[in-house]
Amino acid sequence: EMMGRFGAEERPYDEIAKQTHVRFTPNAKDYEERIYDGFEGVTIDRMTVITSKGIDWIKRKVRKK
Repeated sequence: EMMGRFGAEERPYDEIAKQTHVRFTPNAKDYEERIYDGFEGVTIDRMTVITSKGIDWIKRKVRKK
């Protein structure tokens, strides 16, 4: 969520897309969801952020109400 908020207008689309968990296409019958395998740590200066490690994408059907 944070990637799409503060300062997103100045970031390249590819950089934001790397952080996505789900990808939707307008009017599509399915969407892509990232599956995860374990955790990984990203160290920035003296801070380490632990995050899920996305490994692959799977397609899921869009459910309509």
